[in-house]
Amino acid sequence: MKEEILNSRLWLTKQLVQSIERNKQQQLPYPEVLINASAVGYYGAHAQTTFHEASPNGQGFLALVCKQWEQEAQRVEEMGVRLVILRLGLVLGPGGALEKMALPYRFCFGGYLGDGKQWCSWIHQQDVIQVIVEALQTTDYQGIYNLCSPQPVTMSELARAIANTLHKKSWTRMPAFFTRLLLGEMAEELLLNGQRVLPQRLQEQKYHFQYLDIQSAVENALT
Repeated sequence: MKEEILNSRLWLTKQLVQSIERNKQQQLPYPEVLINASAVGYYGAHAQTTFHEASPNGQGFLALVCKQWEQEAQRVEEMGVRLVILRLGLVLGPGGALEKMALPYRFCFGGYLGDGKQWCSWIHQQDVIQVIVEALQTTDYQGIYNLCSPQPVTMSELARAIANTLHKKSWTRMPAFFTRLLLGEMAEELLLNGQRVLPQRLQEQKYHFQYLDIQSAVENALT
């Protein structure tokens, strides 16, 4: 499974890069910009450290995937193509991980994941779309961006927001094995171990977040 995850990212990106290179050599049209997805998993998990775009690559499988994925995309810079790498946090929107996390609440078994103290760096789906649109339209965007809210929360705070939205109680702790059952093996690095990541470069460029607080973001995503 891990090999499939890694290869799926690298293979598609490699094909895109080779296509751009071939078209440029043959004087055919090719894109002026490549927007490549990555994830805040690049930094690895840490209980206390705050990460910015300049923070080093961390440990773990997701950190390895993100590093190699980004390295493959960075080849287009040698061709004069503008590259934007978006390190995404937990994306809140219809379906996806949030809906799976909310499922136990709908049956009155809601609770926080792990010990509830781990950090969750999140972003609303509409902000993801807006940043991509802006990155396509303006050359101000170049290089690596943390695509997450400037207000990360703990898992217990996220659980409270889900409970408030669904008018349920967050009254229990969801054990690690149940989290893995709901969200798969990658839950260990994605949710049970957290990282506090800030979007320093987006803030420097004065990006206007549509969703800054976790409660309004969860309400919009789940209702």
